Amino acid sequence: MPSLITDSDIILELLDSRDIIHSRNKQVEELINKEKNKLLIYILTKTDLISSEYLLKIKNYLQNENKEQIIINISSLIRETISALINELKIYVEKLKIQIKEEKIIKIGIIGAPNVGKNSLIQSLELIVNSNCEDKYIFFEEDKTFCINSVPATLFDEKEENNILISKMHKDLKEIKEPKKLIQNLLDIINKENLKDIYELNKAPENLDEFILLINQKYQFEDENKSILKILGDIITGKIRYEIDIDLK
Repeated sequence: MPSLITDSDIILELLDSRDIIHSRNKQVEELINKEKNKLLIYILTKTDLISSEYLLKIKNYLQNENKEQIIINISSLIRETISALINELKIYVEKLKIQIKEEKIIKIGIIGAPNVGKNSLIQSLELIVNSNCEDKYIFFEEDKTFCINSVPATLFDEKEENNILISKMHKDLKEIKEPKKLIQNLLDIINKENLKDIYELNKAPENLDEFILLINQKYQFEDENKSILKILGDIITGKIRYEIDIDLK
């Protein structure tokens, strides 16, 4: 992580648009902002899973903190948004070159919490530019104006794992220490009638145990663990949509 930040001229911090509060790392942001001639850009991912009203609310919230903060929203599933991202990055690359008064290859680093969409973004970029990675960097254009690299490490301390936030999902769902608590977090913020429609249930679940039981019955699972894994998987893929409220101050 530190080496990527030190080595990069522009840092893209990917934030899960459904839960930007818990997918941010302000300590890392402070490190970046202290560095000279480095630019931090927020990339809001999975914007296809939230409403346009909520997206506007997020941007207002972030720009209330810093009116000059650059915010770009994307969906790695939509090719046009990735192409637009590349075009916007070219603009900031040229501005940075003017600022530092140096003709060089601008290195762009990608950071973010687990499952915010780093790998999906890199894969989408590779498909669009049709370029091979050189030394873990993707180069854009023949003259190599700028390049991108990503760091796979988590941005969260081990101590915070106990919070079991919805945004902090593992690649392996079986590694989640308190899956029921995580699903309960979801039930606390989602309209339960939506779950009835999503799964075509006979009724909306009133609580966690009933929700798991209804999923068990719906898919004829042998035990509740399969239902829990099903629900967690549907949260990650966006089948169950949610928006974590933010406090605008």
